[in-house]
Amino acid sequence: MDWIGRIFQGLEWLGHQQGRKHITLLVDETKLHDRIGVMLVGLAWQGRCLPLAWRTYRANSAAEYPAEGQVGMIRRLLEQVQAGIGDDRSVLVLADRGIGCSPALCRVGEALHWRYLFRVTCQTKIVTADGDYTIAQQVQPGEVWMQSGQVFKQRGRIPASPALLWGIGYDQPWALMTNDERLTGHEDARRNWQEQSSGT
Repeated sequence: MDWIGRIFQGLEWLGHQQGRKHITLLVDETKLHDRIGVMLVGLAWQGRCLPLAWRTYRANSAAEYPAEGQVGMIRRLLEQVQAGIGDDRSVLVLADRGIGCSPALCRVGEALHWRYLFRVTCQTKIVTADGDYTIAQQVQPGEVWMQSGQVFKQRGRIPASPALLWGIGYDQPWALMTNDERLTGHEDARRNWQEQSSGT
């Protein structure tokens, strides 16, 4: 049995029901002391991130960055995870804005038939029947906003639902994008579990 299979077998042995049908994957790129870069896909589990698949490479070296690029590298890792978990689970993929501001990565999620919730910049554009605008214009502190439309006006439009959540006391809102309107946006908080696990 491979590593991914062993992780899920262990969760089922522990009786962790979420590990059986509904899972959240965390995608993150980390630099270790400007020497090694790591692209990681991990399982969000009880406040931590269990590594499932990863790729290492020399940090800050364009010449030695994986030839398939960031999206191609993530796609291969996600396909590896999909092969290990099968097709009978509901999967949500989370990524920060250094990764999530990519229409190509959104298409990868769609091709895998997975839900995604990606952090994007507040300057992300949305095109609706009422016109096109920057999503940052749609929310004030204490408010939550979500709309469906065509996103990434300049880089290949895709249908999606951007969302803004601006908590009281915060300098700026969470700017998010998803292909599942049922998500509230608060699911994005699980991305911090990867930070807690890596110590970064």
